[in-house]
Amino acid sequence: MNTFLKYWMSNDFKYAEICVDMEELQLEILFDGIPTMERNADVKRMYRIDERGSHFILGGIDIKRGNGMTATIVYNEAVIKARALWMIVWDNISI
Repeated sequence: MNTFLKYWMSNDFKYAEICVDMEELQLEILFDGIPTMERNADVKRMYRIDERGSHFILGGIDIKRGNGMTATIVYNEAVIKARALWMIVWDNISI
């Protein structure tokens, strides 16, 4: 997954989100060599799922690629199932 994140940071993927089940989630390995910005749970952002609804994202870990596009990695077990991470790619207007 670390290699995937590094690839995302250096390319122009066109997706809005991805959810990945992990055998074991070790953040120090996941983010090795990747600049991150951890957001506290008091940082609340709205992610529009589709025209029928949206989801509030509390906290998470942000990564940014060269063109300014930001993605938030959410791994809180209260938000998504255990051992999974959710990556939301924001358009530059949403955040």
